[in-house]
Amino acid sequence: MTDALRNPEPLSDLAYDWITIVQRKSEALRAYAQYIQDAQRANSPECVDLLRQIFEQDARHVEQATLHLARVLRHGSMGGRPDSEPGRASPTDPDEARHGGASQAASERQSPVSS
Repeated sequence: MTDALRNPEPLSDLAYDWITIVQRKSEALRAYAQYIQDAQRANSPECVDLLRQIFEQDARHVEQATLHLARVLRHGSMGGRPDSEPGRASPTDPDEARHGGASQAASERQSPVSS
């Protein structure tokens, strides 16, 4: 019997949670872009700066969560291998090597609104 027949749910709770995080954080990024424009129109550079910082942090979180979600979908958990200790990331995860890690990809993302 295949896993799909034994488990009627197409996604694990863990995968669903990560999908939801990516979706909600992505929605927030769209809202932050509007908030940045509002702060610029209000001529409030302090607000613009803080909103950009928040945007950039959440953009990094989206990138990290997306990479993590891919591992969860592929392996069913964070460890990457069934024999790894639960809750510990695999230091030799092929996704990390291929993508250069989440931090590199996130650092390439920039605020949608320039000065």
